[in-house]
Amino acid sequence: MEDAPVVPKGTGACTCLRVVFGAGGNLARTKFIPAVTNDMMSVPKSERWKWPTLWADMIPIDDFGEYLTTRLQTESPATLKLEAWADLLATAEFKQVGQTAEEARELFAEVVQFLRHNPKATVQFYLAVPYGANIRILEWAAHYLGDAGGGNRLYFFSEKPLEITPDALLTIKGLLTKMG
Repeated sequence: MEDAPVVPKGTGACTCLRVVFGAGGNLARTKFIPAVTNDMMSVPKSERWKWPTLWADMIPIDDFGEYLTTRLQTESPATLKLEAWADLLATAEFKQVGQTAEEARELFAEVVQFLRHNPKATVQFYLAVPYGANIRILEWAAHYLGDAGGGNRLYFFSEKPLEITPDALLTIKGLLTKMG
């Protein structure tokens, strides 16, 4: 765990850790991956290791890089920037998470460790999951990250913000307040 995205090879600290929930799904494939690979093309190749990614999904995926590469090449070849994709995979780690906080504990332990090792870095959570899972993931984050002291360095991006009800918005506000 010490050599995974928390303490990358090279010198200096990471700039940002990206955590993608729903990594094996269509939203990640059609929106997140093309956007990130496009962004990575603007970052000097020598700096790309500073942007590690934790990919999380409920389904087990044995060889995540091969799984996504095959899907991207067959379904979205025009959106794949091969050089950036290779660099993205080099800093990627896949975590299977279940439907309970305990099953997601290992992933959030890595996020906490990342925050401790990289005091100026941010963590961006991308929720490329059905709406019902968004609040559950925020609950996990509040549970595991609430005392980590990184609240002002945590960012959450959801694919479907317009589907949030007023009650859900109050719940989300309370969870984010708990994280700082």
